[in-house]
Amino acid sequence: MFKNRRKQIKVCIAQLMANVLSLVSFLFFLISSISQNGMQAVKIGSGTFLILASLIFTLLALRGINNDEKLVKSSDRLR
Repeated sequence: MFKNRRKQIKVCIAQLMANVLSLVSFLFFLISSISQNGMQAVKIGSGTFLILASLIFTLLALRGINNDEKLVKSSDRLR
């Protein structure tokens, strides 16, 4: 997929939607757990931060792909 930037963008957008869905479902679970059991039963593990890291890295990848797209378009104008 190195040369197919459109496909890379589609994969990044799908990954972003999956990350957001995962984050929303986690927050829903966290809120329902807090309302039922109180703060004593809630434990947030290190896996929680992996969702946020994945979201950040996907946004960085999308930004890099867009920069590559701009570079290719500018070099096409020079030809």
